[in-house]
Amino acid sequence: MKKSIALFFAAFALSGAGFQAQAGDFLNHLGIGTTAGTDAIGFQAAVPLGKHAGFRAAYVSGCNIGYDRSFHVDMDAKWDDNDISIHDDIAMRATLVTKDFRGILDLYPFKNAGFHLSLGVYCSLGSTRFLEIGNTSPLPIPEEEYHTSGVSINGQFVTTDEQGLISAGIHFPSVRPYAGIGFGRPVRSDSRVTVTFDLGACYLGAPTLQLTDYYGKPVIVTSEAVQDLDKGWIDKVLGYAKFYPVVNLGLHVRLF
Repeated sequence: MKKSIALFFAAFALSGAGFQAQAGDFLNHLGIGTTAGTDAIGFQAAVPLGKHAGFRAAYVSGCNIGYDRSFHVDMDAKWDDNDISIHDDIAMRATLVTKDFRGILDLYPFKNAGFHLSLGVYCSLGSTRFLEIGNTSPLPIPEEEYHTSGVSINGQFVTTDEQGLISAGIHFPSVRPYAGIGFGRPVRSDSRVTVTFDLGACYLGAPTLQLTDYYGKPVIVTSEAVQDLDKGWIDKVLGYAKFYPVVNLGLHVRLF
């Protein structure tokens, strides 16, 4: 994968160099840079397509950026006909694990201004998992029950692993169209370093919440699958998540 990305950016450089002498403002410069925002961290190459358009291609990675939080559990239940009482904190972590290719066409209504309209696409590279959620401290069940105890969802039994951990993930479609607006040009002939700002949204269609059992088989979780014990919360959140907001800042350097 790393070799493919390197060859992709090299092709941009060669195409820009080849057209520089004869194509005016079309592919006559190449800029590279990085972006950071709600769509994770991006490593980007950009070329102009005349005064009124430009194209950006990027590899986007969540870089396993995470957020930690603890939840307190108070539960009285029966376990193998024995009364048990659980009053404990469970440490959880949400981790941004997405890895995408991003291609964006920028349209500049005003010849020398940075304001732009953008259309593009995000494509998953490998897994469609965007956000991973799991406990980092064992579930409050007897240690001898790790890997054997769990819950039944849609007829499939989901267990913890041998450390008492279980993970879930929010999965996006593998191809997601993007539209937005922004300010700044990633490549300018009159400036070596440029800054860009983009604001837009990806259309997700139907994201899913998936649990992963001990054997790695995914289990799709819905409110119906958990017999509405969540009071419709899962379906409601996923229903709102048809559009994902994208806000990012970019810093770019013109190579030639």
